[in-house]
Amino acid sequence: MERPAPDSSRRRLAWLFVPWLVFPFAFRMVFLLDAPWSDGVLNGLGECALGLCLGGAQDLAIVLQVVALTLLFRTQSSRISTVFFGVCFALIQLYYVFDFLLFINIDLRMTASFFHFFGDAEVFTDSLDDAGMGAVLASLVVLATGTVFIVRRQTHGLAALRFERGGVVLFVAAQLAAAAGLLLAPGELMYLSNNVLFNDEVEGVELLLGAEDPLMNAAVEADGEAIWRPSWTNERFEREEGALLVHRTLGFEGEKHFELRIGDDKPNVVVLVMESFRAKDVGVLGGVYAVTPNFDRLSREGILYRQFYATGVQTTRAVISALFGVMPRFTEGAVQADWPDVPVRGMADLMKEAGYGTAYIHNGELDFESMGAFFAAHGYDEIMGEEDMLRLHPGAARFSWGVHDETLMQVLLDWLEAKQKAHEPSFVVSFTISNHHPWELPASWTPIDLPVPADETYGRFLRAMHYSDHALGAFIDGLAERGLAENTLVIVLADTSQAMGDRDDNYSVSRNLYFENVRIPLLILAKGRLDAPKVIDEVGGQVDLLPTLLDLLNLQGVHSSIGSSLVRVDPNRAAYFQSPFALRYWGVRQGRWKFFTALKSGARHLYDVAADPGETTNLAESNPEKADELFLAVARMHRLFVEFYSEPR
Repeated sequence: MERPAPDSSRRRLAWLFVPWLVFPFAFRMVFLLDAPWSDGVLNGLGECALGLCLGGAQDLAIVLQVVALTLLFRTQSSRISTVFFGVCFALIQLYYVFDFLLFINIDLRMTASFFHFFGDAEVFTDSLDDAGMGAVLASLVVLATGTVFIVRRQTHGLAALRFERGGVVLFVAAQLAAAAGLLLAPGELMYLSNNVLFNDEVEGVELLLGAEDPLMNAAVEADGEAIWRPSWTNERFEREEGALLVHRTLGFEGEKHFELRIGDDKPNVVVLVMESFRAKDVGVLGGVYAVTPNFDRLSREGILYRQFYATGVQTTRAVISALFGVMPRFTEGAVQADWPDVPVRGMADLMKEAGYGTAYIHNGELDFESMGAFFAAHGYDEIMGEEDMLRLHPGAARFSWGVHDETLMQVLLDWLEAKQKAHEPSFVVSFTISNHHPWELPASWTPIDLPVPADETYGRFLRAMHYSDHALGAFIDGLAERGLAENTLVIVLADTSQAMGDRDDNYSVSRNLYFENVRIPLLILAKGRLDAPKVIDEVGGQVDLLPTLLDLLNLQGVHSSIGSSLVRVDPNRAAYFQSPFALRYWGVRQGRWKFFTALKSGARHLYDVAADPGETTNLAESNPEKADELFLAVARMHRLFVEFYSEPR
């Protein structure tokens, strides 16, 4: 692409190429030197040097791609080619800046799939401020002014470029070297050192060509053409012909953990999903800080599940699992965002058939990831969001993610009371929001003086969790004050957990699947209808809620849930969880064993939770048989849902 040049021409070429490489090199250096979570891969300067070389080859490959396109444009217009080169420079450097800020704040690398969040940018305002929005704005100013200066200096370098044999060879060699680096680098090192644009290109090619999927391969090797399906233990059912998971529940059988008196009544049902209400900090589940006095108090009145798991690491994943009984789609974008009318039957459909009115009440933005459209398409008669609450309570405290939880609970109580007076049995799903990053609290709220840790981030999280617990207590007490408690069944759970520096300085929802990432509380409250409160230590997961609700209310119906009723004794029940982010994780908890694998690195983690509840001793190498058994279990579940979301319906 270039002619032999004298020193002045070489300087011009240096001005052409070097500015493209400065940001990615500097950012990559930070990633590599600040990586405590690498499972021992980044344990020396040699690995850092390898990462810099592999990533540098990808940086060069991207520059040469832009140069090649610029030369093609120049065959039409020199001015257009110069403008194209400058615009590419500015946008690509900005992409690198976003990647850097994303990683240092939440340990995620930028990908093209995240662009769908730009339509919901407003809700991220407070989180971005906390994460360094000022740095983004400063970068925009620097890039805007720097681009003009650099492009002016690059013009002469561009003029020195030509399509020549040596340049073509260099271009091809750079692309091959960059691609080879993806194959040579260990998964953790690859994730840290990749050029995000080059990685996007490779993933696009893999999508077109159908790249190998280690979980799919394992499931196909074990089962051939037959796709594994759950057996629906303790459930009487009829399969729907030709459908993977659709079946009609006829009833349940087997020993019960507890009795719930329903009779001919149609009590109101509230599914209350608490934002990031992680099990590790719930007092009755072993939390060391007194941030959940209300949940702890209420747990002594209901049915508490201590080994309960989220299926994923985002609220959208909890929606599809808790309300429909299926695993989330294993993609970075939630299924609701691009397929809001995905044909799957859930709780609302079944409750409507049983004579209930249905509602979704949330104190956040309904347009976020098409949530409003999704609930409207899946059986919810009434849908309320942040705007509705502000109309009802104009002075309500809010932050960019929504109105705070106290207002939500007030609206929820008013709504239930109105339905009770109208003699309308109601099923309502409500998700809270106040315990979401950046964990800002209403100015009117004065938290009690808690002995929270010195860690500023964890302290903010705990204070926000304490506030949400206060709102929960106010709601349950409000039910009693308004005479609604004995006619209302309340199911309280969290949407996800939240790592808080528990190990490897990790505060990200996207890294690993340890218990602090996925273990959450579950509490069933039914005042006057339970013989006695109880604590249950059997494993369960969000997909089990739909059949549990059917069992509690003695209902039948058609649905796609893979879960089993938590009312029934089942010591072999498994809870599955996954995260399509970072190194792409799948895992399972069954009995005393907890397993998860990182697909991009091949790492396997196996823990005997009964003996090692903190998940500190990885037994994957010392017990390969159990690791292989559970790897196959998650492989089968992964294959099932790849087929499920691909199934024509």
